[in-house]
Amino acid sequence: FQAVSAAGLSLSGIAACISLTGGIPGWAWAWWALHTGHFWTGIMVVHVRLQARIDAKHTAGVMSPALRGLTTQAKIVQGIVALAGLALIGLGYMFYGIAVMLSSAVHLRDIAAATTPEGVEMSMHAVGRRALVVGIVFTCLLIAGVWR
Repeated sequence: FQAVSAAGLSLSGIAACISLTGGIPGWAWAWWALHTGHFWTGIMVVHVRLQARIDAKHTAGVMSPALRGLTTQAKIVQGIVALAGLALIGLGYMFYGIAVMLSSAVHLRDIAAATTPEGVEMSMHAVGRRALVVGIVFTCLLIAGVWR
């Protein structure tokens, strides 16, 4: 459900293109797909962080099977995303590829940090601010990709 919500919210960019240009240029679909992927992988990180907080309260110092599973899934997806970023660079979409790889790298770091005692204690405000900055940089790289 949350992945569908991320895709739906990302459609606001498509709506903006339609209202500004009267159509949907090809790059707008690329932006939609890239933003959807960025947000969806971010949601996976949030699930890891939430499960790590639950574990810290109930099984301090022990990674539950649920957290182990979520962490493994999230790392696999981030690895696939990083490979997609390399593929984009190889296909000549340097800024798009850098954006995707940045997203993946930050998410992988957050997954690793979420399973440490310090990461569990990190304030959600700090996590949210970092996610906001990464999202802004991600979008700026996509803009640079269109202007190249």
